Amino acid sequence: MGRRTRTWPTAIRRAQELRDECCVFPGCANRIVDGHHIVHWIKGGPTSLDNGCLLCRRHHRAVHEGRVRIEIVAPGDFRFFRPDGVEILEVPELPKTDVTVEEANGTNGLEITADTGACQWDGGRFDYDQGVTAGLQLDGRI
Repeated sequence: MGRRTRTWPTAIRRAQELRDECCVFPGCANRIVDGHHIVHWIKGGPTSLDNGCLLCRRHHRAVHEGRVRIEIVAPGDFRFFRPDGVEILEVPELPKTDVTVEEANGTNGLEITADTGACQWDGGRFDYDQGVTAGLQLDGRI
């Protein structure tokens, strides 16, 4: 399509889905994705398979907000960088454990019930002095 249109034509979108399968951000396997121009269309980037990749909404937004930068290594091969220039590598898998969340909570003295998330505010006014003092204590300042 080149420069004629910014939107991804069906044929290119299908080719992206075959090539990328899911979000191409390291460690992300989200399959709900948007097509993204590596070189932005407004800056002269063509609407082509070589200039595009699939990103989930979270990572697509991060790129457009400048929190992540993408470089094309080869067609279909991308590198991601933080704003300070450090490359974002593959995210390691979480360690496997035989302990369930419920068992871990019990070991730590936590009991999650149907009322755990319920608001316990009685409708009274907030005591700012007590709130600031508690925050400073948690922060280790007092």
